[in-house]
Parts: sequence; structure tokens; C-alpha cells
Amino acid sequence: MSPPLDGVRVERVWSAGSVVRIAARARELRVECPDCGRETARVHSRYVRTLGDVAAGGRPVLITLGVRRLFCDSEL
Repeated sequence: MSPPLDGVRVERVWSAGSVVRIAARARELRVECPDCGRETARVHSRYVRTLGDVAAGGRPVLITLGVRRLFCDSEL
């Protein structure tokens, strides 16, 4: 699941040859568990997603988005 746009922080935008690159990361410290609805901030792991977007000014756009997987401490 992708985070809402207001929960994303753009860290860098640059040109790499013919591609516009954007580096961003999820910025929320606490998120809601999709299963139980309780908030959690305990990080399980981190990973990077690479997203392609439509051309900007005729140049392709690549977005790297750093996200976290979180633990849910709820006992279901």
C-alpha cells in the first residue's frame, strides 16, 4: 500500500542524463495497522520502491520512495 501524498517528503530532485529523478521517503512517525487499526511506530524493516511516472517536459521521471514496514503489537 502506498502512503498518502501528504505523508511523503521529497528529499532531492535531479537530472540524470535524459531522466528526471526524484528521491522521497515516507515521513510519518506513526501509522495505523491495516488489520487492527491501532497506531504503531516500531520499525520492522525498510525498503525502497522505484516508481515510474509520465514524462515531464518530454523526459521520463523515476521516483525512488523509501518506506518502512512496521510491527503491530496488538494481540488479535
